[in-house]
Amino acid sequence: MTRAEFVALVNGAFNVKGGEGKATDFRDVREDDWFYSSVRAAVAAGYIKGYLDGTFRPNQAITRQEAAVLLSGLLEVKEDAPLNFRDAGQIGEWARAGVVKLVASKVITGYPDNTFRSLRSITRGEAVVMISQAVAFKEGQVPPEKPGEPAVLKLEPEKQEKYLEETVTLTATLTDRDGHAVPGKSVAFQVQRGGKTVLDNQVATDNDGKAVFQYKGPAEPATDTVQAKLGNLSATATVEWVRKAAGGGGGGGGGG
Repeated sequence: MTRAEFVALVNGAFNVKGGEGKATDFRDVREDDWFYSSVRAAVAAGYIKGYLDGTFRPNQAITRQEAAVLLSGLLEVKEDAPLNFRDAGQIGEWARAGVVKLVASKVITGYPDNTFRSLRSITRGEAVVMISQAVAFKEGQVPPEKPGEPAVLKLEPEKQEKYLEETVTLTATLTDRDGHAVPGKSVAFQVQRGGKTVLDNQVATDNDGKAVFQYKGPAEPATDTVQAKLGNLSATATVEWVRKAAGGGGGGGGGG
């Protein structure tokens, strides 16, 4: 996800508007860019400042620590919280205050291995979860009771048949031992076809503990084994790719 795309998502979720009649000072943001109004509104709202060289770098992938800093600019958080991530030392000094705000407000909790991975580019799924959690905090919603450790991972449907080159959708559901949804966890998906791995991807679970994975099928008949994995939890599903049946001949005309 790019920096411009993330800002557009944030503006939509927080209803950030304005900045009309004001030009941005970023030398790499032009009026004819699709993201111009989004960046202008974000500047007016005061939650983006850009880089020291006067650029915003709209098409650059946004890292997890950059996303945290941008979101933190829209939240008022009085509490403090320690950064207990195993890789907390990799968080930039300029980003630490923003990450602390999101940890204190329970907007972010990190990965199952207790890392934050500050320099990793944020995925669209992770961004959606992070933004929705931030909106809930800002609106004063009482956060749900923190779920326990992930204990059950399901992948559905377990079996399905699809026509060649169609898009297939599978949903992984992550819960704790008590059946509570576990959001914000990155589920790894792997597609095996003919004994070879043809696709790897990661999708974050949403507030309902669901991670939706989609991909396009092959041009020739095949059987895919799809595995969803998180830590020592895993689940599998099978997708059969088949040709559409040839159309039958037309029926004879009825008597007059």
